[in-house]
Amino acid sequence: MKWEEIEYFLNTLKPLPNPPLSGEGTRPLNILDVWCGNGRFYWALQDSWLEIKKYLWLDLSSWLLEEAKNIYSGVDFLEKNMLNILELDNWWDHIFFIASFHHLENIKDRLSVMQQAYNILKPGWTIYLTNWALDSEFNVKKYSKAIIPNTQNEYWSQDYSIKIGDYMRYYHWFNLTELEYLFSEVWLEILENREFDTGKNIISIIKKPLK
Repeated sequence: MKWEEIEYFLNTLKPLPNPPLSGEGTRPLNILDVWCGNGRFYWALQDSWLEIKKYLWLDLSSWLLEEAKNIYSGVDFLEKNMLNILELDNWWDHIFFIASFHHLENIKDRLSVMQQAYNILKPGWTIYLTNWALDSEFNVKKYSKAIIPNTQNEYWSQDYSIKIGDYMRYYHWFNLTELEYLFSEVWLEILENREFDTGKNIISIIKKPLK
């Protein structure tokens, strides 16, 4: 299944011809995938030209991880809440939140996860996010009835309860201003933060500055 946002992200990754840290030569990448869902990102990653040293597949669902283990070999799996990613080693080159960050239910947790991601990311490297663009022309007719009443915050963002299969799931629609606030609060440099061309998602590419 084609996912244009992932293809766009992968096309922005470089094989390190000009490494961001002096003295660090070209080398394979260390990638953390937070709440990886159905594995479409890893599938796309395998199909790319990138050389990967370590890929960690992180998810909260033990059932989903067991299913993934039957499909993918040579992958490190870990059952963990994204609220506790600080416990991971501090050596990731890229961290991906593909349709996962919008499940956090309050601004305190969102700031905490961004701060933890900052702390475990190597200086000069990047975090990639997709969040559903629930106010876009593509999505608004489909999901307008799923808005949770009286949840609009100071950034005009809102909460949604959306049925996926047999289950209701919580989603937070981010106003771009709210995302800018979250990133800037933990000193992450914003490279891109916009509604993607398809109108389905907001994409964000943010970078940990060199010190």
